[in-house]
Amino acid sequence: MAQGKRVFISYKRDRQPDEPLAHQIFERLKQSHDVFIDTEMRVGEKWAERIRAEIGRCQYLIVLLSADAIQSQMVIEEVRIAEAVRRETQSDFPAVLPVRVAYTQGLPYELGGMLNQIQYALWQSDADTASLLTQLEQVIAGHQTLPQPPDSTPQPPPADIPFPSANPRAPLEAPEGTMASTSPFYVERLCDRIARDEQAQKAYTLTIKGPRQMGKSSLLGHVMGTAIERGGQVAFLDFQSFGQVALDDANLFYPQFCFLIEDALDLPSRSEEFMKVPLAAPAKCTRFMERHVLPACGDSGLLLAIDEADLLLQSPWRSDFFGMLRAWHGLRSTSPQKWGRLRLAMVISTEPALLIDSLIQSPFNVGRTIDVEDFTLAEVRAANMAHGSPLGETELVKLHQLVGGQPYLCRKALYLMCQRRYSFTALEAEADSEGGPFGDHLRAHLIRLGRRPEVRAALYAALSTGKCPEEMRLRLMAAGLIIERNGKVEARCPLYRHYFMRVLRG
Repeated sequence: MAQGKRVFISYKRDRQPDEPLAHQIFERLKQSHDVFIDTEMRVGEKWAERIRAEIGRCQYLIVLLSADAIQSQMVIEEVRIAEAVRRETQSDFPAVLPVRVAYTQGLPYELGGMLNQIQYALWQSDADTASLLTQLEQVIAGHQTLPQPPDSTPQPPPADIPFPSANPRAPLEAPEGTMASTSPFYVERLCDRIARDEQAQKAYTLTIKGPRQMGKSSLLGHVMGTAIERGGQVAFLDFQSFGQVALDDANLFYPQFCFLIEDALDLPSRSEEFMKVPLAAPAKCTRFMERHVLPACGDSGLLLAIDEADLLLQSPWRSDFFGMLRAWHGLRSTSPQKWGRLRLAMVISTEPALLIDSLIQSPFNVGRTIDVEDFTLAEVRAANMAHGSPLGETELVKLHQLVGGQPYLCRKALYLMCQRRYSFTALEAEADSEGGPFGDHLRAHLIRLGRRPEVRAALYAALSTGKCPEEMRLRLMAAGLIIERNGKVEARCPLYRHYFMRVLRG
């Protein structure tokens, strides 16, 4: 193997021009460097552990960002692992080298948060390949950086994308990411009705909870839309945008938290002034809200909406922060004139239960908790109609059974069939294949499981025997991988059972 730097290539498999370009980069760089690409793995090798290990040891991660790749859960997970390694090792490596592959629009929110500030190379066609390879060689050798992006604020993606034969209500929307409250593809569920009923009260506290890709953030968007329709003001904070440095340091987090609230409301900035008083950070924030923010909102009131709140679950001061929110909830009763206008809504993903050392059932155990659940058959039918009915009734029932009504997987299937990339027969046949329609979703789950071998082992035991230790049962149920039925645990859906029994058996 050539001596040199250690390089990992992340790309969307089975896509043009992503895969050919990835292999051209591999062939060029392997002449001087130790380069990993997933096709180098041996048959039977535990690929999830291998990928984590290779990213952990690499010095550079080259990520190819095409219109397909930016929606790939595996690509996102690989970039996320690299960021976690840098944080854990407190080093600059692995350094991420983004290459935009015939794509100059905005990145999805999570990828954008990790990559928007990093200089990137742009590949538009085969004519750019030679110069791209030279750029990458020089960067890895330490002789230059990637070119400065032409615009540090990428433009949003176009509203429409080409499609299908079915007759959807509107231009198709990719199933990844948050749906706008006005989206014609949004399917109202029981959780929407519960949230709307709660919002009929003058003040309310909502915790929207569930695994990833269940539509929690989209539901939060509907809650915010309802608040605005009723004349209230909204301050929306996404903890994912805070940056890991602020999330790790209370001295940075609380001032940023206060500043972003007043910034969202276009208030004169006084957060720095309130942060100077000799009080504990939660008391400073409470004083800031009581004396500055709430009076400015008047009788219309304020909805404080927090997305990705679970990012604080591993912080040593999480109890202080969530305790502060619980105290604000209580102040509405003890000090209604000052606090009676405050409404709270927060999104919690249960999937961190796979990762944190201390399993926390609920970091915010007041008010109304709304568990976002799978689509019923009627709701899958509504989603099918919104997509122009690419499925007949028999196929629709089969899809609901296969994925258990998991909202993202249902939308993904409908989206792919509308684009004529799969017939239902092909989708059903390839459903549990890593190269199939749900491959990114399944592989990302496996990568996350790889971080905690004991949880991985517990999942296999649960699927094999119907039993697993109590704490692991709670973790796996919280992550949305298993359910409990008739006193036994089982896979949440046949798709998960088929896939995880196969890949975990070894």
